[in-house]
Amino acid sequence: LNQRQVTDNEVNGPPIDDYFGHGVYSWSLSGVRFLALNGDFTEDGIPWQHLDFPSHSDEKWTDANLPENQLAWLESQLDQAAAASQRVIVFIHYRLDGGPDGPVGKGLGPPLPNPNHRSWIDNCTLRNAQRLRTILETRHPGIVWAVFSGHDHTPNPPWTQLFHDSPIYYTHAAM
Repeated sequence: LNQRQVTDNEVNGPPIDDYFGHGVYSWSLSGVRFLALNGDFTEDGIPWQHLDFPSHSDEKWTDANLPENQLAWLESQLDQAAAASQRVIVFIHYRLDGGPDGPVGKGLGPPLPNPNHRSWIDNCTLRNAQRLRTILETRHPGIVWAVFSGHDHTPNPPWTQLFHDSPIYYTHAAM
């Protein structure tokens, strides 16, 4: 895209992958800021190397986390989007609507069809999803339109939205 706007880290600092890990970036187009996040980190912020050959015991797909530096970057991106009167769409591999106090099956979205499915949804959810949801929903209320994720091979329900003007958390079926 010739209209892509890169972050300061991509232009003026070290390569963004060196700082945040692979797959973290933003771009803006037609009044919308798109943010890509990477949850392939341990609770201590150590990036995963390879799940088939883990380099440490905390490296497992059921224990994905967004590290502190990405959370701070996300807050900065939301502030910049608000200052530019942009709306925001977020992409992340892991579900954000499950986990402790996760809103899956509540609000305006479809209900949870089978309560026994909740443990699977929670396993497919980023471990610090509640913190991420709080940032997305309260830093600049109404600015985030949607969060697109995957990871869950059979997302049911596939989307969650607590109330009008809150983000829609949409989970695509993973392949």
